[in-house]
Amino acid sequence: MSASPTLSRRDWRKIVPGVIISALSLVVILYLVDLRRLLDALRLADFRYIFLLLVITLIWIVVRSIVWRTLLQERAPLGMVFLTLNQGYLLNNVLPLRLGKWRGRSC
Repeated sequence: MSASPTLSRRDWRKIVPGVIISALSLVVILYLVDLRRLLDALRLADFRYIFLLLVITLIWIVVRSIVWRTLLQERAPLGMVFLTLNQGYLLNNVLPLRLGKWRGRSC
């Protein structure tokens, strides 16, 4: 019989910011989006294209992960490289900041 995993306080401190940001984002989206129009658009959508896009995107990220693993001289496992690459994409999409730029000027 295995013990069920529990989250320590340290783990909760890592999780809480992401949960708060996700909840706030969801509230903002639900406030700004006209749900009736969204549902109408989803009814008209052809989900075959969305599925195809997801498959192509997944393949492309796996290929990029393999390339990055090669650049890292195969010191990191492919799964870790894949997850790290996805985290980078997430952060770039959520926080589209440019390093070296501040108020339109180079640092």
